[in-house]
Amino acid sequence: MQIIKKQTKIDFIGRRYISAVLSALLLVVGMYSLYDKGLNYGIDFTGGTKVELGYQNDVDVNALRTILENGGFDEAVVQAFGSPKDILIRVPLSAENSSAEVSTRIVQLLSANSTEPIDVRSVEFVGPQFGQELFEKGLLALIYALIGVMIYVSFLFVWIFSLGSGAALILDVLITVGLFSILQLEFN
Repeated sequence: MQIIKKQTKIDFIGRRYISAVLSALLLVVGMYSLYDKGLNYGIDFTGGTKVELGYQNDVDVNALRTILENGGFDEAVVQAFGSPKDILIRVPLSAENSSAEVSTRIVQLLSANSTEPIDVRSVEFVGPQFGQELFEKGLLALIYALIGVMIYVSFLFVWIFSLGSGAALILDVLITVGLFSILQLEFN
């Protein structure tokens, strides 16, 4: 059984206009959304507290989320990772809460509503200064990668092809960031 036939012919050049229009449309709409709405920055960029908890039995994430909302943590993100016994809680940075205070209050709230002991595995505080540094280093890494790909393509083929590959990489990054803005996905 053959999945790909030996005589497969796909007319990519004939469909180049559809691809160019779709790419341009995604780029324009994404950049407008980025200008209008901006990005939905996550804790890694804005700052906040991450608390990793362990339970002996499986835990209902929605029940934990409700307990935290009732306790005043409306913006807390609760998710299971690895197994339903491992819980990650992320709370954005706020003026009235310090990281130690947040983690202590979270553990107290959850302990008061649980019959089993809670294992606090880690508590991390991420400051907004770290987010700025992360953004700058990520941008620098992207520029280095772009230069590296362009040098590689210019040695492998002709230098003019490196300009096309560089433009394609920039377009891919801009479309991806635009989609994050359009869909308001958390940008971490």
